[in-house]
Order: sequence, then C-alpha cells, then structure tokens
Amino acid sequence: MRVRSPFDTETYVDGAPKDWQNFVDGSDLSNIFQTKLWAEAMQKAGMGTLLTLARDNQNHIKGGILGICRHSSFYGLRTIPNMQVWGGPILYDVNDKGLAKMLLKTFEEDAKKLGVISSYIRSFLPMDDIFVDKLKYTMDPSDLHCTVIIDLTESTEEIWTQMQERGRRSVRKALKQGVVVEEGTTVKDYLTYYEISKKTAKRLKTTPVPLKIMMTLRETFSRENNFKLFLAKHGGHSIAGVIIARWGDKMWGWHGSSLVESWSLNANSLIHWSIIKWGVRNHLKIYDLMGIPCRKHSSHPNYGLYLFKTQLGGRIVRHGEYLKNYFPLRYFLLSRIFRPVRSRLAKTEVTE
Repeated sequence: MRVRSPFDTETYVDGAPKDWQNFVDGSDLSNIFQTKLWAEAMQKAGMGTLLTLARDNQNHIKGGILGICRHSSFYGLRTIPNMQVWGGPILYDVNDKGLAKMLLKTFEEDAKKLGVISSYIRSFLPMDDIFVDKLKYTMDPSDLHCTVIIDLTESTEEIWTQMQERGRRSVRKALKQGVVVEEGTTVKDYLTYYEISKKTAKRLKTTPVPLKIMMTLRETFSRENNFKLFLAKHGGHSIAGVIIARWGDKMWGWHGSSLVESWSLNANSLIHWSIIKWGVRNHLKIYDLMGIPCRKHSSHPNYGLYLFKTQLGGRIVRHGEYLKNYFPLRYFLLSRIFRPVRSRLAKTEVTE
C-alpha cells in the first residue's frame, strides 16, 4: 500500500476484490475487458493479471486499471514481454487528471516490479495529456487509434439506411450468392473458427489468439450471451467468423477472421449486419467495431480496414492507444534476438 493523499493505491496480482466488479458495473466506462470475470477467465487460461486500484479515505474505489500478461521463457530466462490493457483505466471522474496520473504511474511501477518489459494500453477514452505528455508513452501513427460505433437504439431499418451504399451492396451480394450466418455454439464451431483464425494470422504475420483463451472465454461468458461466435458459411463450409464480447448494453467486435479465397462472397459484411440485428433484438445500445485508422488515407497500412468498417455506418470515435518500453535494452534483445532465434528453433523442430 502506498499512501498518496487524497487517495491510497493497492495492487492485486492474479486477483481482484468484489467491489472492483461493482465499481466497473456502475461506471459509464464499464466494459467486459476490465471486469473481475474477465480477469478470472484469463487466469484460468494461464495468463497473469495485474490490477491497480485507487481508494479514497473511506475505502471507496475511485479508479482502477486491469492488465493482462503472459509469462515467457527462453532457455530458463523468465520474462513478461508485454502487458496489455483494454478499456482501462476506469475512473469515477474522467476530469480528475491528478488521480489518473497517480493511478497510471503506480500501475507502471507495479508492472516493472513484475518484470514487464513493455505495456500496450488501449483506453476507451483518449488521455494523451496524461499518457504522452506526463508519462512519456508513445503513439504510433500507423496504429488504430479510432473505432466505429454503431447506435443500436435505432431500428434495423434506420441503421440500414445509414449504411453506405457500398455496405448495403455487399450485404445483398453475400445473400444473393448463398452466404448464411449462424451463431456458433458448440466446441466444434469454435474449433472451426480457430482454424480460420490461424490462417488469417499467418496471412497478416501476427500471432493467433491461443485456443485455450478462446475456449475459456466461451466457457466463462457464453451462457449469458456475453461471448458469441457468428460464423458465415457457403456451400456448407465455414468461410469467416466474428466473435463479439458483450457487457450490459454494449458489445465489442473482439475478434474476426476470414478466408482470403472467399472474400469475393462478402461474408464479413453479412456477419456484421447479422450482429447488428442481433444487438437490436436484444436491446443493446452500442456496437463498437474496434480499431480503425482515424483518417481516410490510402497510404495507411490499414486503409482497407477503414473502408470496410466505415461502410457499415456509425460514427468514428477516438480511442487512446499507447505504448511504452520500460526496459529498452531488454525490449531490443527480446524482439531482435530472442524471438527470431526461438522462431527458427521451432521451425527446425517441426521439420525434423
């Protein structure tokens, strides 16, 4: 416990108090990624968690931030390459800059003590004056600082008319070519989607979400419709999918993948239209598509993502996306030496 008037801070490693969940649920910034249940699910999947809280002198929570990390090892050397935060921090008053700075500074100190090399934080509220100006986090212009948020309080007819003609045409084309969208509920459905996600990750040269995480989140949240898979099929074969995470009256496009050879069928547009209709039927208020460039610029490496998500209508909203390397030399060694060597060794083991 570190005392800093008028707030105290406290740290939970791989744990969270019950009143943190109550605080999250009572906040306008409430989201599934900062819940106690999300932390517990990640722990079951083998991930580590770090929760830093700020309390007033009456022991009431006034802010907090939850991070997720994975331990890694290289020839016995244990390290935590990256701490990821989605949807945090959550504050009782977003205008309390002093609280925000204190909380984030403490979180950084806690992460360093755990051996975290770098942190990636995507706050659902831009806080450049704290992260960049005060704490010296960086913002990569090629990253996806904005998002598209679709208002689900309107009727599906109104949402349809607000979509770009390009989006409506894509949905019609998918239907005309016989694409159907179904809710994936079984383990087999998730395994099918996982295979699609691996191919997508290989094409994008990224790391796929581990199957254990995907299945643990399904087990934890799917019964209350807080974690749902939508699969697009054509000719009886699954060709694309999107997993949404929902909490209260909000939902987020948590993960999406598709087979490049089936892009001409426009399955992705039909999936998102099906998700929108599901959200309206279930009285949700917003659908956050997550992650686009903030401006329409053909030179941006994710220009295609911008075109695809904005065609669905909605409004472009700025998020905050921040990165900081706590130990630059360790980060350099990990990214330039350890990871490439380990990757080559893994490929050798597969081929032998």
